[in-house]
Amino acid sequence: MKEKITAAACAVVMATSSSAQDVLAIAGGIETNPIGQALRDLGIDFEIGSGAEDFLTKLRDGEWDLVIVQTVNRLEPRFEFPIYQELEAHVDAGGALHFQLADLESLPSYWYGLLGIDGAVDLELPLSIIEPVLPKHPSVPGGGFLSLRDDAFPPDYGDSLIPAEGSTVTQRYEDDLAPSTVLSSQGRVLINGQQWDNWVGGSGASLAAGQIRWLLRCPSDLDLDGETTLADFLVFQNLFDLEDVVADVD
Repeated sequence: MKEKITAAACAVVMATSSSAQDVLAIAGGIETNPIGQALRDLGIDFEIGSGAEDFLTKLRDGEWDLVIVQTVNRLEPRFEFPIYQELEAHVDAGGALHFQLADLESLPSYWYGLLGIDGAVDLELPLSIIEPVLPKHPSVPGGGFLSLRDDAFPPDYGDSLIPAEGSTVTQRYEDDLAPSTVLSSQGRVLINGQQWDNWVGGSGASLAAGQIRWLLRCPSDLDLDGETTLADFLVFQNLFDLEDVVADVD
């Protein structure tokens, strides 16, 4: 059972800050997909890992505030476990991870602890609009809806997620209410289940931008207004009452 956080303890949490934005990404078609557009809209420069080997080298050689993984297929087998180890160390050291893999259900189970899930279930047609879980989490921008394209892009549409105990579901598929986005590791790891190509690019870029802003925020800036104010304390209280991972100060 969590104990109510004291005002003094919350002040310590809210005093922490970070302004660096060193971002590394491995992503298919990042110049045209919603995540690449989101980074450009936010004015964030980023390094690209051109393939699994280059991505692994850059993971090992750099200090990153945010690492983005966005692929359809699994990484090359000989690099997959070393990349997992580096990402685990990155998160353990306080870094943020934005993760999406259309073939998520085929990943070895050792990935799931890092990603805050217990598994994934392959999506099938017809696909569904994505909606926010209410009350809407601060990482979800605007209305929080993600519309479908007119045509679907097979063969893999992504997955619904099975959240691990202690993780927070922020968005879900409208038709069956299965989770589509999960936050874990005190709000530093965010995983999307959808394969972005099948949802409208403009709304996708807006959603991805909100998620990235959340992951790169000053830890105390919970309302994402660029300042640490009483409003952030009120957001913290709301997240604590919802047992959100961000308010887990144990």
